[in-house]
Amino acid sequence: MYQDLIEHQIGKGNMNVMNMLNTKYFIGQDETGKTIAQQNPGAFGPCWLVKGIKFVNSANNEMLALDSTNLRDTVVINESFKTSIKQFPQYDSTASIKISERQNDKITYAFNAATPQYAVLSEIYYNRGWNAYVDGQKTDYAKVNYALRGIAMPAGKHTLEFKFEPKAYFLGNTLSLWSTVLIYILLIATVFFCIKKNKEN
Repeated sequence: MYQDLIEHQIGKGNMNVMNMLNTKYFIGQDETGKTIAQQNPGAFGPCWLVKGIKFVNSANNEMLALDSTNLRDTVVINESFKTSIKQFPQYDSTASIKISERQNDKITYAFNAATPQYAVLSEIYYNRGWNAYVDGQKTDYAKVNYALRGIAMPAGKHTLEFKFEPKAYFLGNTLSLWSTVLIYILLIATVFFCIKKNKEN
């Protein structure tokens, strides 16, 4: 997905896409030709709320929509994710979302709004392990703007969490736990039978 964005959007200088990816700096040159890092004041940040949703019917149309959509105010979503949206966003000038904690396998957001909102998160969409929770309840989320994560948020003050919980990891942990338990059972049984045999002799 990211490579597609490089080829079809970043390569042609689409600042809207670079801003949605929260590109904070560009490498440039000063008047003397020295290489410098230039700050990008237009970066959207790690998360933001949009006013509207533009639905499209294919991955190709998602990419094409990035050419002309104001991604700060409108999110592009494939119609296959429509069922993940229980309520559509209603404008609230006081609504807010921000990261309150970031770990390797968990990102926590603080959200507050008087009306339902739609949040866009500048994180690559990956549904094979990343799960979303609103106030501890597992919640559907969507692939938006071709490559990012998006989620419908209900009105009120809520905690949004994304946790990396791959099934293979938990399966491995479970098997490891039961293997350890069986080893201890076998050790205890061996010791028990050795003691019993010594008493009989």
